[in-house]
Amino acid sequence: MRSVLLDAGPQIALFATDDRHHARFNGLVSALSEAGLRLMTTWPCVVEAAYLLEPPQRYELLRWIELGGAVVYPFAPHDLRAMVRWMRRYTEAGKREMDLADASL
Repeated sequence: MRSVLLDAGPQIALFATDDRHHARFNGLVSALSEAGLRLMTTWPCVVEAAYLLEPPQRYELLRWIELGGAVVYPFAPHDLRAMVRWMRRYTEAGKREMDLADASL
């Protein structure tokens, strides 16, 4: 099964109805789900999105995750080595800083 990665931004847009990208991401996620693509994210992305959303949207996001709206990909402590490598490489290349949520994807 093919997967699509969901960063915190699209998760926020899905649940913040006042977000200018809400309608676009809502339609896109529905279309991807109907096409049989699995939506995947990581806990750092969920935490970031939940932090930035206001209640009750925060709770709606978490309920959506609980019900299987997106699969949360687990990682182990030893995976942090590769994530830190990506974060350093991206930052040292002169691009903006990569955070843990982005690196976890």
